Amino acid sequence: MKWKLLNWPLDPGSSELWTEFLDAAQMPTQYGSAHFFTDPFVRGGERFAIAAMDAQQKIAALATGVQRSGTVTCGLPSRPQVFFRNDVDRQEAMHCLFEGIVKTWDPKFVQMVSWGEIDGIERFGLDRGKDSGNNEVVLLDLSLGYETLFKNFSSARRNGIRKAGRYGVEITRLEAEQDIDALYEIHVQWNQRKGNEPDDIDAFRSGVRQTDSRAVFIAKFEGKVIAGSYFRFLNGGVMEYAGNNSFEEHQHLKPNELLLAHAIRWACTRDLKTFSLGGAHPFLQRFGGEVVRTSVYTSDRTFLQLHRRREDLLQLRSKFIQLVGKKNKERIARLVGRTV
Repeated sequence: MKWKLLNWPLDPGSSELWTEFLDAAQMPTQYGSAHFFTDPFVRGGERFAIAAMDAQQKIAALATGVQRSGTVTCGLPSRPQVFFRNDVDRQEAMHCLFEGIVKTWDPKFVQMVSWGEIDGIERFGLDRGKDSGNNEVVLLDLSLGYETLFKNFSSARRNGIRKAGRYGVEITRLEAEQDIDALYEIHVQWNQRKGNEPDDIDAFRSGVRQTDSRAVFIAKFEGKVIAGSYFRFLNGGVMEYAGNNSFEEHQHLKPNELLLAHAIRWACTRDLKTFSLGGAHPFLQRFGGEVVRTSVYTSDRTFLQLHRRREDLLQLRSKFIQLVGKKNKERIARLVGRTV
């Protein structure tokens, strides 16, 4: 196999090759398509796409990502961005992609995330990361249909969805300009509450209007927008839960549960095969489905592997903070005479 950069804007030949590949790829997503180059929410550096070409000059594997300051990132633990054609030699294809990345940018650190594990990749200079909650994702098989999927929701989740309906919460796809403005206000407040930087209004509007690869659903109560959820999708492939913004004071109305259920129902009516919930924390696991692990491969090419040492220290710090927090919680509970 030989590697090839797919430069944007694509020439007609590259566009045709990419489209043909997606039709034959395993679990293709929106970020595995050319939509990646026009998505307003991609951050972290210069965007790129690189392909492993087989002997027939077809794309055998493809990775999209960003590169900046010596770091190349092809996906996050919950969002793979390395894709393979069905029945391809994944080890050979992965090696080809990695070789192309190294020869093109000579990076100090590389991260590549795929669905499923690839055996023997260590001999090419890539290490598989340790499994953690961060690389677990709930997947729903949309071929089962919404009624079957709904039956597999937890009883608490089904009750919450019904309760939202009884409260009068209504779900629609975001279209009207006044609703876009209302959701953006929620987006700003939600990010301020979380200590995050909100998206620029122009980027927000652009993302909402990419209706061929994104879906935004809003929840209304008594005519007012109270929450919104964001989804990416690729026709013939995967729909992904990308995020949610909501007013804290309306959580008792269960808008977020109803939003996600509505999106799953919507996906079942489309040319989509799999629904990724983008994580596996308890809120998401109550929607049923299968918890799968992605594979995170890294290559630390720094002197003395300083990047990995820094990451190990950050993980140790995080575990220490969690441990101290748990002990303090237990101490407070004892003082007030109850257990946690």
